[in-house]
Amino acid sequence: MQSLFSTVTGSRFFSLVSLALIAIAIWWLEGIIHAVQENELREAGDRPDFYLEGFVLHQYDRPGHPQYRARGQSMIQLPGDDDGVEVEKIHLQQFPRQRSRITVTADQARLLEDGREVHLTGSVHIHQPKGRMNDLLDIRTERLFIDQASRYMETPGPITIKTSRHEISGTGMQAWTELGKYRLQSQVRGRHEP
Repeated sequence: MQSLFSTVTGSRFFSLVSLALIAIAIWWLEGIIHAVQENELREAGDRPDFYLEGFVLHQYDRPGHPQYRARGQSMIQLPGDDDGVEVEKIHLQQFPRQRSRITVTADQARLLEDGREVHLTGSVHIHQPKGRMNDLLDIRTERLFIDQASRYMETPGPITIKTSRHEISGTGMQAWTELGKYRLQSQVRGRHEP
């Protein structure tokens, strides 16, 4: 009986030692693989300088009035692109003091020079409801460049502009929004409702 018990215990002991050695080997190999992968990522330089998901950004002026609110699905800045920030599914609201708020949405946005230049792409929509100091403005296009400092916008593609009494569509546009001047470049069609 003693020898049978020793044999069973000895084979269990050998099995436990074997399992322990296998577990240590797997743990050691995982550590090596993880270290190699981290090293490859560091060397590749593909890591962003920063990455945000589901962000909301509020900007206020000196007296504390809201200037704009931006939110998006994600925001990323890649290494070596010190000025450029990429945003997915941007939703921006501007709050001018005298006019109605302006809402800008797009599938993608690229912000340059600390947001002074904005490149919007993919289902771009700008909407400003009618207010005391302004008429309704609704713009739809697929690509739009905005220079915030000069309040200038342009697109080379198809565009539709609606106001409370007009609907104009065409291809290519230049706009000086501070002056309320919009110039469509070709294939211009319009409708006026008195």
